[in-house]
Amino acid sequence: MLTFGKFSEDYFLTLGVGTTLAFGDFAFGIQAPLKIRVIDNAPDGQPWYREEDWDEPSDWTRILRFFQYGQPRDLFYLRLGELVSSTVGHGTIVGRYYNTLELDTYHTGLSTKLNLEQGGAEVLTNDILVWNLVAVRGYVRPFLLAMEDPHPLLRKLAFGTTFAADFLAPTRASTETTADEKQPSEVAWFVGVDAEFEAVRTDIYALTPYTDVNFFATNGTGWHVGVLNELSALKSTFEVRLEYRLLSARYAPSYFNTMYDIERVSFLPLPQFDGAAANPAVPKKFYFEKAEGLELRNGFYGELFANIVGLFGIGGIYEDYQGADNASVTLRTDLPEIAGLKLAAYYTRRNFDGFSEFFSLDDALLVAEGRYRFFGPMFAYGIYSIAWQESEDADGFKTYESDDSFQFGLGASFSF
Repeated sequence: MLTFGKFSEDYFLTLGVGTTLAFGDFAFGIQAPLKIRVIDNAPDGQPWYREEDWDEPSDWTRILRFFQYGQPRDLFYLRLGELVSSTVGHGTIVGRYYNTLELDTYHTGLSTKLNLEQGGAEVLTNDILVWNLVAVRGYVRPFLLAMEDPHPLLRKLAFGTTFAADFLAPTRASTETTADEKQPSEVAWFVGVDAEFEAVRTDIYALTPYTDVNFFATNGTGWHVGVLNELSALKSTFEVRLEYRLLSARYAPSYFNTMYDIERVSFLPLPQFDGAAANPAVPKKFYFEKAEGLELRNGFYGELFANIVGLFGIGGIYEDYQGADNASVTLRTDLPEIAGLKLAAYYTRRNFDGFSEFFSLDDALLVAEGRYRFFGPMFAYGIYSIAWQESEDADGFKTYESDDSFQFGLGASFSF
């Protein structure tokens, strides 16, 4: 595929060669993207290629985009490379995490699950080469271990424990440091216990009530109680989750979420300095330790994801709690090809205040793309995105700024 597009202030021709292959339970994707700078705006004097794509050892692993064996509910599942909407347990600590948000840094993540009849385990890390985020969960069905033939209801009861941590969580506000200091960091860790009861499990429908209690270091505690519904029929799947959450003042639900790689560095301004001329967004761990005026709050979380007859997907997440800047939304759609045209879009925004800011693009992540197949394997391609690019603040510390970009061009795809 050959495209022309804008990244930051410059314009590039991008040569992208890649494929995705599947053989039974195995699947992998390979890619070899190269961005050639054709218009060099100020600051000029940059190399002919976009060096940010290849200036770290982890960037070279992007050639193997992912390797996957099995599916998350299989006896054994493993995914290496890009992590897309990865969840540990019920998602109350690590929920729908992506390791692909940093435009200039590629991460080779790992997500693996073992599901035995008596119990199982899950492990996730954002990058096997230069990791900071690690999550581990184990769960057991105790009556299957302790009894030869337990009552059917007892067989369905499971208990789990989760540990998750960012071992290099930034902890500074830029006004408290100087440029000759290293980026300070500490461990942001969670411990959780959970229970679930698989009330119904058939080939068509599954119903699983659950409850989680999580502890955010010494900061706060959260209680989650919900129900997961799964329906598979007519070559379609539907997943509906409804959850009530009771949160102490310094606790954050689904702390390691879709936007975490950005939030860990730039979360929200401290509320006690609201209205101040210089009140930047601070790191997430720093916010929950230093913010004043935070209160006990409760609210609801809901999600719906559907794959219709294997042709298109649609879904979304919405959560809202008491207080300001406590709403979040995610929307996703992948439409079928109609008359040669195929469209897809993804949008997520966190920490806003109610429905009036539902579709604001401020601090949002957006990807919208379209393909038009005009002759055989040939197609025209266009994509617009708002992503996050690493920069430095006035004190020389790492921060992120949203950056919009676009590409358009021609490509070809082949099926074997």
